[in-house]
Amino acid sequence: TSLQGQVVQDKTSAKVVLLDGSVQRLDQSTDALGVVQFDTFSYDLSRFGNFGAKRNVETGDMTTVAMLSGRAGDISPSITGRMVESELHTRVLDALTALIAPLLGVAALLMGGFRRTGFLARILGAVMLMIAVNALQGALVSMTLKTDIAIWIIYIPIVFAVAISTGLLWIGSREGSRPRHKNQV
Repeated sequence: TSLQGQVVQDKTSAKVVLLDGSVQRLDQSTDALGVVQFDTFSYDLSRFGNFGAKRNVETGDMTTVAMLSGRAGDISPSITGRMVESELHTRVLDALTALIAPLLGVAALLMGGFRRTGFLARILGAVMLMIAVNALQGALVSMTLKTDIAIWIIYIPIVFAVAISTGLLWIGSREGSRPRHKNQV
């Protein structure tokens, strides 16, 4: 334990330098606890990894600010402008998907007008629709990375999900406005 410390790295290794602390060791054979107080303690971390080697940075590891500033090529020369553009659009797409998924679920449930009849089918339909939307998104993102197709096509599944949700809500509102017959439950 220590009150303060830091990781110090040079070209070949990394060390943890701890200040004003103690080290406790338990001898398993005698159950004796040894405590050593120290002012400065250095521990070599090189056995845990290769700290001198360059790490392969991918677009998913980068911050949005770094990608927008145009420093992606400086961070990793293997990153292309198309990869950065695709990653930025994918981040926006993920946020939109997080908004659309609950909307689609609510629309599917409200379509039944609060009746229990067909409840499981509506839930399964909404889940299958979200799986289809996510699968289509993945396929389109992959396609935009491999070809020169316009990046905006990755938003097609979101537009599709909004249209389906709107249609389900419209159907639900139309069914609720119809007068019920006495024999309907």
